Amino acid sequence: MGTLGLIKANLGSILTQRKIETAFAKGDNQTAQELISQSIVKILKAGLTPNQRRNLDELEQLHRQEMQDIKESAFQRGWMRYGTPNLSNAMDEVLLEVAERIKQAREEGEIKRLK
Repeated sequence: MGTLGLIKANLGSILTQRKIETAFAKGDNQTAQELISQSIVKILKAGLTPNQRRNLDELEQLHRQEMQDIKESAFQRGWMRYGTPNLSNAMDEVLLEVAERIKQAREEGEIKRLK
């Protein structure tokens, strides 16, 4: 995992979090969901190795809905921290859950173990 990429993604989340909060406050759920999706893509790109990203692509082809559910569930779990929204925490939660699912799929032979 690229530490610099993770730091940049997390720092960028501060501005994005404010945009998401504003969108929710205005009732603009579509914009909020788009910003959330973009944030998830950024953290996965920054936090996964190239082989993990290829494995994720393979898993998404095999289990699209499951992977979407994992990302959404992890995001929701991490979104609220101490009663306030926390995009950085939500993105970290998504990254951890996706990495764990990739590991599980590799161990079970569901996807190719890339070197």
